[in-house]
Amino acid sequence: MDPSTRRRIQRLTTAVRDFRRISSSTAFASRWLGAGADALEGGQYDVLDRLSEREGWRMGEIAAALRVDPSATTRAVPPLEQMGFMERTRDPNDGRAVLVRITDEGRERQERARSQGLQLWDEALQEFTDDELEEFAVLMRRLAGSFERPLFGSTPTEEHPEGPADATADTRSTSAEEAEPDLKEVVRRLAVLESRI
Repeated sequence: MDPSTRRRIQRLTTAVRDFRRISSSTAFASRWLGAGADALEGGQYDVLDRLSEREGWRMGEIAAALRVDPSATTRAVPPLEQMGFMERTRDPNDGRAVLVRITDEGRERQERARSQGLQLWDEALQEFTDDELEEFAVLMRRLAGSFERPLFGSTPTEEHPEGPADATADTRSTSAEEAEPDLKEVVRRLAVLESRI
């Protein structure tokens, strides 16, 4: 790695670290996921977000979609069931298997958290131009996608609703030109945008 690329990557990782600290704060979580008895945890929101995409999921499928250990999904499910946000049903194609599905209450709660997250991001990004936001979104999706191969040995394959508050936002490239990102160019352009954060 040449020195200039190393410096750019260090600037980027510092910016990511700083944003991670902000997005992990109680203030951020309260604005996005609620506070008190109504609050969701980030992992619970991720599960609801995935469950909202189709009628039924096996537990292993949810864990694989979220790129987490199955035990993390198993821990998230009982509280969501107790809150009435999801339920278990028998797989009609395999009576031995259990499917989990989002309830109407769960869908409403997921949509409310999503709206709150979008509102927070809208307030935070007022100083960015529309063009900068478009470029930033494309670059972040490309950056996330570029980590799929070294970390998971694959590239993203599933569509997922876009949205700034989605922790599991789809990272698949939207054009052939973006399919093979030039990481140095992505890092260089992100470093310029990062100085605005």
